[in-house]
Amino acid sequence: MQAVLKTPAEFNYEAASEKCKSILNKVAGEKRTILSESESKKVLESYAIPISQTLPAKTADEAAKLAKEMGFPVVVKIHSETITHKSDVGGVILNVKSEDEVRDAYKTIHDNVAKIRPDTLEKDFLGVTIQPMLDINNGVELLLGAINDVQFGPVIPFGTGGKLVEIYKDSALALPPLNTITARRLVMKTKIYKALLGVRGMKPVDLDKLDDILIKFSYLLQNHPEIKELDINPLFASGERICAIDARVVLFGEGEKITRASIAPYPSQYNTDKLRVLKREDCELFAKWLVESDRDAMKCFLCTEKLPEDLNEHIYSVKLLYPEFDNAITIAACANNSINGLVRVTRLDKSSVMSSYAIPKDSIDSVADDLIAAAANIAKGEKYSAIKAYFPDFSESAKLLRAKLVAAGYKEQDGYLTLSL
Repeated sequence: MQAVLKTPAEFNYEAASEKCKSILNKVAGEKRTILSESESKKVLESYAIPISQTLPAKTADEAAKLAKEMGFPVVVKIHSETITHKSDVGGVILNVKSEDEVRDAYKTIHDNVAKIRPDTLEKDFLGVTIQPMLDINNGVELLLGAINDVQFGPVIPFGTGGKLVEIYKDSALALPPLNTITARRLVMKTKIYKALLGVRGMKPVDLDKLDDILIKFSYLLQNHPEIKELDINPLFASGERICAIDARVVLFGEGEKITRASIAPYPSQYNTDKLRVLKREDCELFAKWLVESDRDAMKCFLCTEKLPEDLNEHIYSVKLLYPEFDNAITIAACANNSINGLVRVTRLDKSSVMSSYAIPKDSIDSVADDLIAAAANIAKGEKYSAIKAYFPDFSESAKLLRAKLVAAGYKEQDGYLTLSL
């Protein structure tokens, strides 16, 4: 149960999404579908996924200067907006130890591309990037990626990475978004997991940090459905660091069908200054509220005159917040890390939803109108034509809420209060 209630570190996904969107919009505006490595890494960086420093250089002298400032040895890679598999064109040179060697590497990569793609050299070769040469002997190379399935939408493969990824074929799959539990389970399904725990003198990898990276990566995919493919190979992991050494992003082209994600994304569009949609990571907050909440408000929420004697706040919070947003959305009035009232909107059928309220009597005047309006807004936003509520008159809270709903336009219909949308 503690694992279920474990909450990831706070992160501003809305700000991350805006940063990422500006990068993707720029690429799409240039009628491109392939991002350069530096652009791909900026996409990852917008979601606070650690990357190896990547500095583009247009000329050999600029590359040499950047390498000297970074410190030798370095890696020199092709900088291109059209070539994604750099090794296939001789576009990667490792362990470069001096400025002269950087200039030689620049020329070698340029000549390699010229031989393979002479007609499109100017378009394919934009220079090189300079990156630090990391010691990968004290860590492992992982693969973290995204592929689009015609049925399931974005799917996350994770496993052993590096050049021999297709030989080892060690990977597991998951659907975004991930949480602390599903992220760790994804890692544990792979053979490389045992190495992450530490092997032959190698320090164990910080699995909590790896979980956090996987979670952020999953939200990156879910928040940006225009991403068709995203590969981090390798994602280097050691006892000291975890970072993306190489990254590749491909967008859907104009006219291509974007497959809808299997799991509905977090509906942030319903958040306001006063209200917030609760998610899985709010289980602990919700469990605390269940313990401290007004019993009448809980009776109203559960539509019962007597609360179950065996009501376990932790188990109930998991049951309530773990269903996917396609089926139920719980929005709460939150202040000072506590809940002052909430409404849960649950799918009944293709055309209607049920709303269940839990508002303490002394908070009804301050939050009820906002929650009633939010419930109707959610129902409209999810394309339902009616929203219902059920309020037996067994508590003062229920009577007051019933009056509020009637004032908002709800009418008696088949034993329910119903609002047509």
